[in-house]
Amino acid sequence: MIRNLRLSAVVSICVGIISLICMAVFYTVLSTKVSDTVQEKSVENMLTVLNGQTNLIENYVDSSENILREYVSAIEVTELLEDPDDTEKLLKARRYTERYFANLHQWEGIYISDWDTKVLAHSSPAAIGMVTRKPEELDSYRATMTSSPDGLYNGGAFISPASGQMIFNLRMAVYDEDHQPIGLVGGGPFLAGLNELLSKMNASSTGNEVYCVIDSVNRIYAYHSDNSKIMGELDDEGMRQILGLATGGEAQGIYTDTGRTIAYHYLPQFNLILTMTYNTEDLMHDSTETKRSFILFAAITEAMIILSTAVVSRIIMRPLNKVTNAVNTLGDLSLSCKDNIKPYTGAKSEVGAIADSVSSLTDTLSSIVSTLTTCSASLGSGSEMMTRTVSVLSDSVNTNTQTTDRISSGVKEANQALRRVNDDIDSINVIVHDSKDANLQRVEEASDMIRNIDDMFGSIEKKMQETETDIDRSVRYLDAFSVINDNIEIIQDIAGNTNLLAINASIEAARAGDSGSGFSVVASEIKELSATSSKAADNISLICADMNKNIVNIKKCFDEIMRFIRVDISDVFRDMHVITEKLRTSIEEVNSDMDKMTGIIEKIQQETIQLNNLVTQNEQGAVDISEKTRETLDTVTRLNEYIQKNRQTVSDIDRIITQFKQ
Repeated sequence: MIRNLRLSAVVSICVGIISLICMAVFYTVLSTKVSDTVQEKSVENMLTVLNGQTNLIENYVDSSENILREYVSAIEVTELLEDPDDTEKLLKARRYTERYFANLHQWEGIYISDWDTKVLAHSSPAAIGMVTRKPEELDSYRATMTSSPDGLYNGGAFISPASGQMIFNLRMAVYDEDHQPIGLVGGGPFLAGLNELLSKMNASSTGNEVYCVIDSVNRIYAYHSDNSKIMGELDDEGMRQILGLATGGEAQGIYTDTGRTIAYHYLPQFNLILTMTYNTEDLMHDSTETKRSFILFAAITEAMIILSTAVVSRIIMRPLNKVTNAVNTLGDLSLSCKDNIKPYTGAKSEVGAIADSVSSLTDTLSSIVSTLTTCSASLGSGSEMMTRTVSVLSDSVNTNTQTTDRISSGVKEANQALRRVNDDIDSINVIVHDSKDANLQRVEEASDMIRNIDDMFGSIEKKMQETETDIDRSVRYLDAFSVINDNIEIIQDIAGNTNLLAINASIEAARAGDSGSGFSVVASEIKELSATSSKAADNISLICADMNKNIVNIKKCFDEIMRFIRVDISDVFRDMHVITEKLRTSIEEVNSDMDKMTGIIEKIQQETIQLNNLVTQNEQGAVDISEKTRETLDTVTRLNEYIQKNRQTVSDIDRIITQFKQ
C-alpha cells in the first residue's frame, strides 16, 4: 500500500513538474510578447501625444504669423511706409498700432519701420525712432524677408533683449504696387502664451508624464511642467543627450535611461525640442498586471492538475494493491497466495501479467521445496562416509609433514649462507664497476678540459695577434700627428712672410701719402692677420708637443698589455694543461688495477653460483616434497570443511523446508 502511494505521488509530482515547465515556457513567451507589445504601443502613444503638441505649437505659430499678416494688411501701414514724412499718416499708424496691440494676448510688442529699420510706429512709444540694425547688417537682414514668397520671416524662438523673455521673432516685408520693398513690420509673441496652451493640455492628462520644451540655441528650458525650471539651464543629462541627438540629425525618437522613457520631437524652424518624459515602470504597468494575473491563473491550474492526477492515480492502482498483497504473502514464504490473485490471472493488462508471474513463481517454489527434501537426505548419508576416509588420510599426512620440515630446514640454512656470500660479492663487484665508470667519466672530463684549454689558448693566441695588429695600426694613426708639426712650421713661415709684406705695404703707403691711405689700411689688416696666424700656430705647436708626449705614454701602456698577455696568461694555460694531463694518467692507472680486481671477483662469483645451484636444487626438492605434503594436508582439511558444510547444508535445507507454508 505504501509503495502504491509513493508511486501515485511520483506520478502526480512528475505531471505537476511537466505542466509547470510548460506553463513557465508559455509565461516566458507571453511575458516577452506582452512587454514588447505594451512598450511599442506606449511609445506610439507618447509619439502621438508629442505630435499633437507639435501641431499645437505649429498652429500657435501660424496664428501668430496670421496676426502679423492681418496687421500688415491695414491701409494705415501701407500709407505710412509710402509717405513716412506725413505727420497725419504717422499719427494715424501709431494709433492703429496701439489699438491693434491692445487686442493681442501674450505679445511683447508690434511695430512698423522703414526699410532701413528705423521704427516709425511701436506698441511701446519709447521705442519710436530707434534703428534696430546697423548699416552693415541690413543686406542679410533684408534677405531673410525678401527670400520668402510673401515676405514673412519667422526667426524662431529667442530671448528678447528688451524683456528678457522667450519670444518668437516675426517680421514681414511690405511691398508697393511695383512689388518693391518699402518697409517692414515686426512683432514677438511670448512663448508664455504657448506655455499656457501646453499647461492646459498637461492638466487634462491622467498620467505622471513630464513635458518640457528646450531652446536648442540657448540650451535652456523654454517650457517645463515644473514652472521653476522655465528659462533655466539644462540640468538633466538625459535632456543634454536628446539635444545632441536632435541637432545631430535625429529629429524624432525615443531616449531611455535609468527608470525613464523620453519621447522627443525637434522643430528646427523654431529652434525648439519638445519632450515627454514617462516613468518606465508606470509605462509598463499594464504589462506587469497581466503577468501577475497569469501567474495567479497558472498557480491555480497547477494545483488542480496535481490534485486530479493524484485522485486518478489512486483509482487506477486499486487492482495493483491486491496483487501487491499476494507478493507480500509470497515474501512471507506462504504458498497459499495463489487463490487471492486468480481473478486477475490471464488478464491483458500490466496487473494481469504481474498476477501470472506471482502464480508461476508459487508453483516453482513448491517444486523446489520437494527437490530440496530429497537432496537433503542424500547429502546426509554421503557426509558420514567422507568423514571416516578423511580421518585415515589425515594421520598419514601429519607424519610426512614432520619429516619434510626437518630436511627443508637444513637445506634452507645452507642456501641462506651461500646467498649472503653471493650478495657480498655482488656488492663488491658493483662498487668496483661504479668506481671504474666514475674514473672513466673523470678521464673523459680531463680530456675535455685539456681540449678546452687548448682551444682557449689557441683563441687567446688569435685574439692576441689581432689585438697586437690593432695596437700597431692605432700607433701608426697617432704617429700621423707628427705631420702637424711640419705643417705648423709652414704656417709660421707664411705668417712671417705675410708680416714682411705688410711692413713693405705700409712703407709704400707712407710714400704715396693721401692717395695710399686705403692701401695703408689693407696693409695694417694684413699685418694683424699675420700676427694672429703666428700666435695660433704657436698654440697649435704647444698642443702637438703635449700630444706627442701622450702618444709615447700610450705606446708604453700597449707594450705592457701585450707583455702581460704573452708571458703571464700563456704560462697559466700551459701549467693547467700539464696538471690536467697528469690527472688523466693517474686515473687511467687506477682503472687498470680495478680491471684486475674485477677478474678475480668474477671467478669467485662463478664458483659461488655453481655451489648455490646445487644447494638450490636440494632445497627445491625438499620444498616440492613439503609442498606436496601440504597440498595433501590442505586437501584433507578442505574435505573435512566440505563435510562440515554438507552437514550444515542439510540442516539449512531442512530449516528452509520447514519455513514454507503449504
